[in-house]
Amino acid sequence: MARMLGCSSSYLHKKMRSFQLSVGKRFTPISDANLEELVRRLHSLFPRSGSEMMRAYLHADGIVVPRRRVRETLNRIDPAAAAQR
Repeated sequence: MARMLGCSSSYLHKKMRSFQLSVGKRFTPISDANLEELVRRLHSLFPRSGSEMMRAYLHADGIVVPRRRVRETLNRIDPAAAAQR
């Protein structure tokens, strides 16, 4: 983005911070129970999906969470399938 605007990335980051805009990637604040409910729903539709594919489905719904949380949730929902992956 800095290249498109014709400035350095450090200048862009400094300006973003001065306007209190997020510089880093932000995750969606979601409880473990709500995440598990969403993953259960998606897992019933796509039972062979792994953690990365499940993250992509969640991301398409506007939910951005770390892969670790998705992996742990899949392990709780279907430990047998998770062990095969």
